[in-house]
Amino acid sequence: MKKKMFSKFSNILHHAVEALAPQLSLREEFVYHWKSVTAFFMDNKGEKLPIDQTQIPEHLEQMVVLLKEEESGGDSDSTGPCMEYLLQHKLLDTLYSLGRTDHPPGMKQIVLQFFTKLLSRLKQPILAHVSVHRAVHRLVKSCGEVLAAPTESEEIQFLCTVCSLVKSTPYLVNFFIEVPKLQAEARKTSLTKSMSPTSRGVPGSQVATDADRKTSLHPKKSSQGTGRDETLAANTASPSPASNPPPSANAVNTADAVNTADAVNTADAVNTADAVNTADASNAVHAVNTADASNAVHASNAVHVDNVQEASGRQFSLMTSLLSLSHSAVSIVQFSLMTSLLSLSHSADSRVAVKACEGLMLCVSLPEETAASCIVHDTAFCTEMTQRLVEAYLKLPPFISPVDLETVEAKWGLDVITESEDHKTFLGKRHLVSFLSWLDYCDQLISVANPMVAKSLAKSIRQLFLNVIMEPSVLQTSESGAMLATAYLTRCVRTVCSPELLSEFCFFILGSERLPEQQEETTPEIRSRLIQRCDHLSEELSLVTLKLFDTLLQKDDDHIIHNLVLRNLLGRTYISPHPVTAKAADHQGKEDNSSNGSSEGKEEKEVECKENPGLARSSSRTEVHKIVNCFLSLLPEQLKSSYQTADSGYDLYLRDAHKQYRHVCDMTGPWAWPKEPVVVKRFVVEEFYEGAFLKMLLDKLSHMMEQSYPINLQLTSVISRLAILPHPNLSEFLLDPYLPVRQGTRTLFAVFQKLSSEARSKLHAQNDLSQKLVSVRRQLMGTSPNQHRKMLYRISSRFQFSLQSRQKYYPGYEDQNELEAIIVLEEFCKELSAIAFVKHHSEVNNSS
Repeated sequence: MKKKMFSKFSNILHHAVEALAPQLSLREEFVYHWKSVTAFFMDNKGEKLPIDQTQIPEHLEQMVVLLKEEESGGDSDSTGPCMEYLLQHKLLDTLYSLGRTDHPPGMKQIVLQFFTKLLSRLKQPILAHVSVHRAVHRLVKSCGEVLAAPTESEEIQFLCTVCSLVKSTPYLVNFFIEVPKLQAEARKTSLTKSMSPTSRGVPGSQVATDADRKTSLHPKKSSQGTGRDETLAANTASPSPASNPPPSANAVNTADAVNTADAVNTADAVNTADAVNTADASNAVHAVNTADASNAVHASNAVHVDNVQEASGRQFSLMTSLLSLSHSAVSIVQFSLMTSLLSLSHSADSRVAVKACEGLMLCVSLPEETAASCIVHDTAFCTEMTQRLVEAYLKLPPFISPVDLETVEAKWGLDVITESEDHKTFLGKRHLVSFLSWLDYCDQLISVANPMVAKSLAKSIRQLFLNVIMEPSVLQTSESGAMLATAYLTRCVRTVCSPELLSEFCFFILGSERLPEQQEETTPEIRSRLIQRCDHLSEELSLVTLKLFDTLLQKDDDHIIHNLVLRNLLGRTYISPHPVTAKAADHQGKEDNSSNGSSEGKEEKEVECKENPGLARSSSRTEVHKIVNCFLSLLPEQLKSSYQTADSGYDLYLRDAHKQYRHVCDMTGPWAWPKEPVVVKRFVVEEFYEGAFLKMLLDKLSHMMEQSYPINLQLTSVISRLAILPHPNLSEFLLDPYLPVRQGTRTLFAVFQKLSSEARSKLHAQNDLSQKLVSVRRQLMGTSPNQHRKMLYRISSRFQFSLQSRQKYYPGYEDQNELEAIIVLEEFCKELSAIAFVKHHSEVNNSS
């Protein structure tokens, strides 16, 4: 207590003496504060006072203030006397050594704060100077060595400051990439033997040797943006002779202090370097063994198991055990900035972890090929990101409501849900939010990362997460487990937006095949199995699988549409080579009640238009009202319950179709789809096959009367997403009732005719069918006056996975499913007619 009071008294006396002292120059005052710092270590060698009981923080703060004042008062392009003193006498190296020892206690925090303020407040690009980046590099390597350290906040603030400087001047990242001497010598030898050397696929002219890294004193950005040839290594560079004036007494004392501190910390510096090398060597073994681990684990999953959590746990244990094998240390390139950020990203403090993730995002987004290659090949970045995703997935709840899975919101960086909040909502929400948040972070990483890093991380997620964990879960024989895994996969697809990661998800689900699909084709297995499950005996499994395809069709990737549908339609072999126009005219006279029966000449013109693209386009403009009427007149008036409620809702379908069509046109614009139906020779086959996906949709649509209401709603949603796509081949196959097709070829309108016939026969068998339809429609709509089908979707969403609970709310009639199917068919016909109308008018407006 007495010592503390005496310290306060001495501080007051010290400030009073300073106030009465004559005005000093900036350099003299700067040197005074620095000598005050070094004097403490010369005078208090045996004492262990806490840092807050000394004057060190105040002196260091004043040094930053003086540097800032000097910069603002002088020429921004020149170096002032204070900055020259700091650079010439290697003050930052001394501060690093003092902070490394953490003497007095808390010194490392003060040093980190000083470095952070120095780099963030000054506008001069001092990081490129050897005396600065050498000390900064050494301090970066010391960050993240101990988890839950008292200096975590200061460490992450310092690292983020360095990352922001590197982001603004990307070539500076080369100062934090260190090549070991053995590897540098080997690389130098290989360069002398080869005329066109390469390093991991990078041209030899872009690869810097160790000598290049450690001899340049003033790095410049290269024309290729790499800056590797003028990189500078901290441990071998020294200031120029012109920067060393004759030593004065003060300078000698300062130099002695520097040498004393450096000597004290020599052992610590060596131990630190050894520790970092060992850790990086282990990371290299992890990275090298990633592909082997994926293959080995994937092979172990040949036998299906029913318990998805148990199977995934065994797979992940095998994967991590293979990745942890490191019997020999290898000499690799060290990227200290990434290593420290990866370590701090595991911090228990969520604020520190989020800041570390932000720093990683800055590092991976650098355009430097040197940094990107080092991240991919010499760090465990990709493997570690994927491992954390796998760990989060394995913690997901084994049972969860589909509604909760659909509605939960999770974005990376938001507040974490506590355990008490988890129990208040639904059990497992905390783990679900954690998994989705990390997936969102990986997706954002890939979207902003260097293309090399983005591709590598996406492939790592495909190999270690999708192939190893997700595929066995989806393909398992357990019905409930497969349904849950498919629901999780659907949520993942909905979350992913980056092109690289979305492509990996698409290739995982659908495969990479783009040529026409053959009948009985079963590769890849997961695609074939998912399409089969859409027509599964379990309605819950069928529903969740249809939802997966519905989500896929909304994603911005042309491979999805091409693989599922277009590759079997681009050959246009569904068109009849010899169309019989008389039958087509007779068919139209029977089905189109609004027609006068004299359309035979128009039918001949329609067929002729298929051979002449210009004529076909003008004909479609004049005959579009007939296409609209075909869909609207499929059901007789007695079966249209919407008209009996005085609101058909057709205008709502038109508005929605216009909005959705504009959205899909913006999405598909870069895909360069044709404006008219085309025939691509390499897609022409002898016998037309619509493909497994379209066949499944038409099969399920033909059994609409036998299926439940939620299944029919989801089925029509998938078909409407295909119908609104602006590809001419797909549009004519789905929306053109007059299309002359080959014998035995089913079209969407042909299936509608079959359903209409079934509904008509039912109408003749039941006199009160119209009243039943009105009653069922009112039950489905509840108290809402809106008969729009999208409202039916929202109302029925509560019952999508529980048909028994739906029956509890809607006891209905014995033929309730058939009545609901007729209502869905009526609404679906209105939606398709609106889509055809909107697509026609959009084509007219674009061509005019």
